[in-house]
Amino acid sequence: MCKGNFPLGFSIILIDTLLASLILPAVLYFFVGETISIDTFSIVIDLLWMIVLPSILAIFIA
Repeated sequence: MCKGNFPLGFSIILIDTLLASLILPAVLYFFVGETISIDTFSIVIDLLWMIVLPSILAIFIA
């Protein structure tokens, strides 16, 4: 996708996931007329545990 550019690919994944937590409620409200609440803080913490920390550890180990 990014032609082997790890930092660019990593940044795209993080930004996409963070934006999804903001855009999804707006899209649902616009198309369906319903509001939902998403715990953005919990999503950020989960991203740190599942993506950021393992990636940083892999960089230092390799």
